[in-house]
Amino acid sequence: MRFSPEQLSDYNDKGFLIVRGVFDSLELEPLQTALENDPTVGGALYGMTGDTSSLQHVCFWTDCGDDLVGTIPRIERMATATTSLLGDESYHWHSKLVVKPPGSTRGRWHQDFGSWYDDGVPGPNMLTAGVAVTESTQQNGCTMVVPYSHKRGRLNPPQQKGEETVFNARRDFAIKEHGIVHCELHPGDAVFFHANLLHASGSNESSRDRVVMFCSYNARSNAPITNAASTNEAGAYMNITKAERAYRPLDVVEDDSISRGAYRSLYNDTIFKTPKFDLPSNYTRAVALPTEPTMS
Repeated sequence: MRFSPEQLSDYNDKGFLIVRGVFDSLELEPLQTALENDPTVGGALYGMTGDTSSLQHVCFWTDCGDDLVGTIPRIERMATATTSLLGDESYHWHSKLVVKPPGSTRGRWHQDFGSWYDDGVPGPNMLTAGVAVTESTQQNGCTMVVPYSHKRGRLNPPQQKGEETVFNARRDFAIKEHGIVHCELHPGDAVFFHANLLHASGSNESSRDRVVMFCSYNARSNAPITNAASTNEAGAYMNITKAERAYRPLDVVEDDSISRGAYRSLYNDTIFKTPKFDLPSNYTRAVALPTEPTMS
């Protein structure tokens, strides 16, 4: 996971980098099986909706426990890769499991920095690594990106009336200029993308869930400024505190931690965030999902 000068140049130029085999498929197999047996992730999964008629099923965490989902974001290869791409020590911003069920429609186009700016960070030197837990294809709604769009700066999230027209016009211009790349991934592959890169998920026209773990990182020098956070209409539903956004050194674990089973459980040691459900209607919303019994 030490990138070549060509890979670093490609990331800085296009705003994303697809890396094959970041994790061995066998390292992720226990998590795949667990999600098949318990599709609610122990009841932690909830719906997230913005300007789309289809819910994304998600669960978030900021503190990484000694389980598999807490090990993946802080394993040595991820720490090395994200520090290399950011050009500074990386620290864990948050991670989330995103389950896109069959029949769900395309997600909304957005930049992550549109929300993270409102958390008080001074600049966009942040990124996300989308690690495929299951096959991620055009058919089941893989991540789509607009290359080079990170160079166009921050676009205000279209929360208020009239802002959607401006956002869509800038988005459509970027797509016309640079096109769309579908980031098709096998389990264990990852796409690393800049916080200002326009991205969305496609429709899931398959018969199975598409699952991706998105691990987001900030640069140490880009930690939030005291008293610079705003109401964050796009991200307030995550219920993440200022203390959880502040710089905290990444508790890096050795690269063979997963292969030798050095974790306590699959997802029972990490504390998933409880979202805010009572936000104003113009905010991005969290929606409770019906729970299903865990299969034996």
